[in-house]
Amino acid sequence: MFPGLLISKVNFLPACCTLFINNYSDMNTLSFSSPLLLISLIFFSEIKLPENGNERVVQKMKRKNNVPVGDCRIVIDKSDYLMRLYDEQGLFARYPVVFGAAPGEDKWKEGDRRTPEGSFKIRAIRKHKKWDRFILLDYPNQKSIEKFERRKKEHKLSETDKMGGSIGIHGTWPHDAYLIDKYKNWTDGCVSLKNQDVQDLLQYIKPGTEVIIQK
Repeated sequence: MFPGLLISKVNFLPACCTLFINNYSDMNTLSFSSPLLLISLIFFSEIKLPENGNERVVQKMKRKNNVPVGDCRIVIDKSDYLMRLYDEQGLFARYPVVFGAAPGEDKWKEGDRRTPEGSFKIRAIRKHKKWDRFILLDYPNQKSIEKFERRKKEHKLSETDKMGGSIGIHGTWPHDAYLIDKYKNWTDGCVSLKNQDVQDLLQYIKPGTEVIIQK
């Protein structure tokens, strides 16, 4: 067996080879049981070989003209490191993401480097000199403020603690896409995608788009 090859376009398959499809509907990953098939694919197919063997890629559902239907919304799940983009027909795309420190925890205060949980809106989209694009969220919003004040009243935070801000969605430093592949939570509380994935996402979102971040 030769697992881990991602086949982008298969133009020719010899009839004598047996092809096994593992979880094709979700991962588009093909594995095969014949060396002859491997040789045939090399010569007759476009093969994408991830450098580290574990490249995380965008997955899109079928739509007419590959365009989402109606307005989109974003749901980000910390537990599986995925951003899901939904349109009016349901799931449209999945994007691999990483977070700030301790992704299993909500953001409590400025400086804890955690990614906040809750329902937010996109406030602005702008170019960023370090991380390609920055999609600013409306954190802290009213619900975030209420959580913060409640924790202070419960003496879980000190009187000098502040909420922080400037939370958003952005790319990586140039040549640092591997951080997403390796699940490295490198940000100070933002959600990070690969730069090319941020560019793709920008086609479908706008200021006012809903963004839900959850465990």
